[in-house]
Amino acid sequence: FVQDISPAWLDNNLFYVAGGGTVIKSMKFDITINSYNLVDASDFSSHLIVNPITLATFKNNTTNDVNLLLVVNSDGTLACHNSVAQQKIYAWSQLTTQDGLFRYAHGARGNCYFIVERQVEGQTFFFIEKSDFNRFLDSSVLKTFDTPTALITGLSNLNGRTVQVKADGIFVGTY
Repeated sequence: FVQDISPAWLDNNLFYVAGGGTVIKSMKFDITINSYNLVDASDFSSHLIVNPITLATFKNNTTNDVNLLLVVNSDGTLACHNSVAQQKIYAWSQLTTQDGLFRYAHGARGNCYFIVERQVEGQTFFFIEKSDFNRFLDSSVLKTFDTPTALITGLSNLNGRTVQVKADGIFVGTY
């Protein structure tokens, strides 16, 4: 458990860890009362906050899309605060990754990056993984071919896994 977790800015709010690592609070200056408003941002979702080790944000560059506060928990899960501030929509969700643990998150230039701890053939490795909001999959692979192809190589990271395949934008099955 990290004691000194840097706060994160999102939607003109400063989010920070409080309550001994079980609560995420937000603070915003209210000009009408010339004071800061403090809010328990994790109210009704405190079960998703498990001794956070880092906070990060993903800020969408378009007007009406969701912004994210990413809370990496010590148990390897990711608590995600989804925010569409213009519409006053806020919701928490929990994300996990198959056979891995989130260890760090960072939002930069319209992308989310994660350091994920994974076991590969009995050894521990740390991978830098980038979110693709068009796929939402663990360790997904995008391959493009100029001619029809029946055999695809270079997928050893998927050996022994159940995979779903799309071809020409159409779901073709689970293998």
